[in-house]
Amino acid sequence: MATQQTEPQATPGPWHTNAIHKRRIVGDASYIGQVDSLQVGNRNATVATVYRPADAALIAAAPEMLDTLRTLLAAEEWSTTSERLEPSEKASLLRDAIAKAEGR
Repeated sequence: MATQQTEPQATPGPWHTNAIHKRRIVGDASYIGQVDSLQVGNRNATVATVYRPADAALIAAAPEMLDTLRTLLAAEEWSTTSERLEPSEKASLLRDAIAKAEGR
C-alpha cells in the first residue's frame, strides 16, 4: 500500500519578533536597548534566533509572503478572466509583502 505524501507543516503564523537580553524577553521588534538576540516565532514556538533586525523581519514575514504568493497564484490559475486581480492589486499585495519582509 502506497503512503500519501503530505506537505510539511510549518509553525503557524503570524510570526512576531521578541528582543532577548540575558535570556529574557525585553520587548518586541521595536525595542531600543541592549539586546543579545532576536527570537522569531508565534506564541507557542520559536522559529529562529537571529542577531540582526533585518534577518528577524525577513523571517517573521515568511508566513504572510507565502499567503501572498498563494493568493496571486490562485488568482491566475483558477479565476476567470473577469475575476483575476488587476495589475495594481497584484502590485499592492507584492509591495505589502516586500515592506513586511524589509521590516517596514
